[in-house]
Amino acid sequence: PAYRVGLTQQFPIFGQRGLRRRAASSEAKVAAYDFETVRLDLLRDVREAYFDYYRVCRSQETNRELVQLMRESRRVALAKYSAGTVGQTDPLQAETELAMLEHDGVVLRQQRRMILARLRALLHLPQSTALAEPPRDLPLPEAPDTREWLSALVTPRWPELAAADASVKARQASITLVHRERLPGLGLGAAYDRFWSETELRATVGVSLNLPLYFGRLASREREAQAALSKAEAERLAVRDRIEQRIEEASASLGLSLHDVEIMRDAVVPASERSLKAIRAAYEGGRSDFLALLNSTRDLSRARLELYEAQVMAHHAQAELQRALAADAVSPDREDQR
Repeated sequence: PAYRVGLTQQFPIFGQRGLRRRAASSEAKVAAYDFETVRLDLLRDVREAYFDYYRVCRSQETNRELVQLMRESRRVALAKYSAGTVGQTDPLQAETELAMLEHDGVVLRQQRRMILARLRALLHLPQSTALAEPPRDLPLPEAPDTREWLSALVTPRWPELAAADASVKARQASITLVHRERLPGLGLGAAYDRFWSETELRATVGVSLNLPLYFGRLASREREAQAALSKAEAERLAVRDRIEQRIEEASASLGLSLHDVEIMRDAVVPASERSLKAIRAAYEGGRSDFLALLNSTRDLSRARLELYEAQVMAHHAQAELQRALAADAVSPDREDQR
């Protein structure tokens, strides 16, 4: 029977293969920088979860101290009630406040469990893993001068900006490749044709030239590639704008939180402690009522909790600023060299 078997190989002679390789390499860099971006986001989330853990631990400590203070106040109220100097309202108010504080303690324990669950998940640890408590005193962060960072806003440090730049390069290679498709392609082939009775005619070698005649289809692909390039360039500008915005916002938030810490630590908390001490002495001496003592205890509780909240917000702002500055970024090229 007659049959024909042949092989044909196309050879792009105008650099199409190199353009495809360049586009693929740029796309690979986009993926690598996207991975680094996710790593930096994870690092920020771990830091924020750790400082949330610090806040709930300090809140539990404050709750235990307030429970002890309220028990002492209840003891004094019961003694004054037994002596007939106050009515039954004072010890009842103390009992009510003590019950509310104990309820707050239960709420804080559950919050601690939830925060620890989130922290273990972020660290990829089993939920049965025990985590040590944070130290009681954490050094406050310092507010850096972000103007130097903004003036050095260059690609190698910010992975999201590097990814956007690599995406632009990939689109540029793609649009050049589409233009090259208007050029002819060279093909080499070999065939064996059983149809011929002469043996020397059965084996053939040929050269072909592929002419792109459907220019309408190519024009559509060129417009598509140009639109993709314009989109990538716009996204690169948007990424740069977002980085600058995040740096400014995080820096301002850190400065505000540090101011709140200073006010609470140096003024509000000491004043609340002195007020409680004075009102407690006045109540024991019969010169004040129990409601004033109760309100003063609540004020001290609120002041201490707000101090811890301000400290945690300062550390959150620092974590966000470190993320915005890409301070912990590692270039994928350096990572590959390790």
